[in-house]
Amino acid sequence: MTVRNHAVADIFEPGSVMKPLTIALALQQRRITPDTVVPTDGGRLRLDGCTIHDDKNFGTLTTRGVIEKSSNVGTTKITLLIPPQDMYRNFRALGLGHSPRAGLPGTSARSVRPWKRWRRIEQATMAYGYGLSASLLQLAQAYTSFANDGRIVPAMIHTRDAHLGAPAGRRVFSMRVAREVCTMMQAVVSKDGTALQAAVPSYSVAGNELVRHRAASGEAVATVGVRLASAGSRRAYASCGSRRSSAATRQPIIASIAPRARPSAQCR
Repeated sequence: MTVRNHAVADIFEPGSVMKPLTIALALQQRRITPDTVVPTDGGRLRLDGCTIHDDKNFGTLTTRGVIEKSSNVGTTKITLLIPPQDMYRNFRALGLGHSPRAGLPGTSARSVRPWKRWRRIEQATMAYGYGLSASLLQLAQAYTSFANDGRIVPAMIHTRDAHLGAPAGRRVFSMRVAREVCTMMQAVVSKDGTALQAAVPSYSVAGNELVRHRAASGEAVATVGVRLASAGSRRAYASCGSRRSSAATRQPIIASIAPRARPSAQCR
């Protein structure tokens, strides 16, 4: 009988769990703040011949609200402030596009296409998790950058001598940005957010979820985030499950996006 470790071997388009990773880069580059105002244009945004949708009209949000409500439109507007080469380097720094050295058999990874070949619509959809692939292990590893105050810690199962202490990790975001995004993601698992089912009694949880549609019986759900113990320790985690389907004082950062003559061949 063949045994497959799905968290390690299966790759998929991660969806909304990519949004905090992209928004963290914009915060790191000081292109936005947590309070920057982002109008969502009625939940529909035309970009290069394609229409980007939100689940509903969220009106005008702040950066915090973009993460809490999981707005595709808001994420797109923030993303287009970031040079594509910086976004590509951020993906690579977070471990996307190459296999984790976890010591587990069957680890999978799919490369991230070079940024010079990106169109604007592709940069936008990758920011909210489509047009690139990752495994749950890769996503949990990327989220260690939030759990470890901005340093990404390699996902591995190798025994480490106790006297060496915990691995220091490699800095991807500043401590300030990592803690700001953690605070924003705590709203995602609140009653006003999109992932209340990820809340854990007696823990503060900061996270995001992706939803992969399957048969009419329900939706496949994966939750990726940071669990904050009451004593202050932090752990990145990824989990899978299923659920039944159910049917400002600042100026806006982008009032509109200028169209281009040639439409994109593929839209999300």
